[in-house]
Amino acid sequence: MQLKLNNSEAKKLEVFHYPTTDSTNKRAKDFASGSESEAVFIADEQTAGRGRAGKVFESQKDVGIYISLLIRDKKRLLDGVKLTVIMAVALRRTVEKLCGFTPKIKWVNDLVADDRKLSGILCEGKLDSAGALEYAVLGVGVNLYRRTFSENLSNIASSLEDVSGVKVNREEFAGALIDSFFDIDSYDSIIDEYRHSSSLINREINVITSHGSYRARVLDINRDGELVVVTESGERKALCSAEVSTSVLR
Repeated sequence: MQLKLNNSEAKKLEVFHYPTTDSTNKRAKDFASGSESEAVFIADEQTAGRGRAGKVFESQKDVGIYISLLIRDKKRLLDGVKLTVIMAVALRRTVEKLCGFTPKIKWVNDLVADDRKLSGILCEGKLDSAGALEYAVLGVGVNLYRRTFSENLSNIASSLEDVSGVKVNREEFAGALIDSFFDIDSYDSIIDEYRHSSSLINREINVITSHGSYRARVLDINRDGELVVVTESGERKALCSAEVSTSVLR
C-alpha cells in the first residue's frame, strides 16, 4: 500500500501494511515495545479487531480500512478522550472531503449517519514509571464499502458507500485521514467543531456503566470532551467514560 502523505509530520511515519492481521492496535503496541519511532499500521482485514469495552469490531477483508497510529510526540500525547476527539474530527473531515457528506459524531468515538455506525475509534496507551503517557495508539476502523453485516449489526451499521454512493479509494482515504489528524494543531482548536457535530445533544439516551444503566438527556459536551447529561431525577453529570445508547430512546 502506497500512501500519499502531504503533512510534514505524517511523512516521518514508518508505514506497515498487512493483507491480514489479528489487530492493528496489537501490531502497534508490539512495535512500540521495541522501537522509539512513530508509525502507522494498516490492514485489509483483522481477525481480532476490537472496539471499546472489549467489543468485537467486524473487520472483513477489503471492505473497510483498519488503521492504528502510534504516537510518541509529547505535544500530542493527551488523555484518551481528547485524542479520540481529535481523531473523530479528523475522520469526519476526511469523509466530508472524499465522500461529499458530513457525518455526525456519536460521543465519544463513532461516526454515524442516521444513527447507523460508519466507523469506530479505540485509543490505548502505556504509562511510564512516573505515570506519564509514554505512547498512545489510536485505532480506527471504517466501513468503506457495501457489505453484509452480521445479524446483530445489520440494523445499526452502514458504510460510506451506502450513504454517499461513493466508492472511495482505500489508499487515498488512509493517506487523507493521517494527514487530517496531523493537520490539527491543538485540541482547543477543534473541540467546538466536535460539539457542533454531535449526534446526541438535546436527545434522551440510555447511559450504561459498570454499575448499571439510567436514562438521561444530553445537555452538552464540555471543553474536556465529557458528555454533560441530566438524569430523570435532575442530577447533572459529566461523563468521561460510559456507553450510551439511542436505540430505544429518541
